Amino acid sequence: MITSSLFLYGCAVWSNQTGVTKIPADALDTKKTGVVILSTAAMQPCWDEIALAELYDSSNKGVGWLGKRVMMNHGSFISDFKTHYGTVSGLELKPGKYYFKPQISPTDYLSLGTKKEFDPVGFEVNAGEMVYIGELFLTNNCKRDSQLEVRDQYERDIEVAAKQNPSLIKQKPVKRLMELRGQIPAAE
Repeated sequence: MITSSLFLYGCAVWSNQTGVTKIPADALDTKKTGVVILSTAAMQPCWDEIALAELYDSSNKGVGWLGKRVMMNHGSFISDFKTHYGTVSGLELKPGKYYFKPQISPTDYLSLGTKKEFDPVGFEVNAGEMVYIGELFLTNNCKRDSQLEVRDQYERDIEVAAKQNPSLIKQKPVKRLMELRGQIPAAE
């Protein structure tokens, strides 16, 4: 019975916890927040490792993890695309400058495997704004020689977001792509 439970757990498929379906239709109505749309992608899902990007507020000088993660790649999450593995995500945030700290980690958190960290990726969101910040693309799935690229997939990603949450996409989002940086972005 334990083996059966572990097998079923290992085969579980989860939905995107930062999917655009999680954002309320009135997210931009108060002008106190903005909405960020992005996608993550790789050619195939990975299983032995997990790629994710933790969200930080730049004004906290690198110590303020906001408790939010965008899943970049793991086969147990449902893909939004048929041609490759990936998801479209949305975040409702206060106006400001933010950055992701992308990483690849072993799925077995008890293992002695080390995680691979990428340079921070910075972006900005304004009050009452819906902004598309690009696609985080892993060049070699979750392998240690993977590189991280920011790609412009605006038309495709906004189309997917509009299908998943039609009441959210009331106007075309502003496009302002994330920036790969070798250091934590500084707040002004």
